Amino acid sequence: MGAHLVRDVRPGEIVKISAAGLESCFYTEETSCNLCAMEYIYFSRPDSVLEGQNVHGVRRECGRLLAQEDLDSFFKADIVVGVPDSSLSPPRRVTARPSACPTRWA
Repeated sequence: MGAHLVRDVRPGEIVKISAAGLESCFYTEETSCNLCAMEYIYFSRPDSVLEGQNVHGVRRECGRLLAQEDLDSFFKADIVVGVPDSSLSPPRRVTARPSACPTRWA
């Protein structure tokens, strides 16, 4: 496609792209950036960058932290299952690896 990232769309911004070029306006000045955790967990592609963080890297770190929490707890996981397909990336494998849990497809 030959596209490249120019910049992220800001909260409250409307961007119009046409043959004439790029136009931007804001529908409100009262904005805030509130990223949902589901963006990291389910919605985003692994190669996405959210708030300057690579989604794949964030998922790996979450899996590592979950595995450590499991190893430190009284209750141990018997199996690690990724649901839905978007969670079949590193968190499932990273979580399972140090705890020696098998992984299964849901």
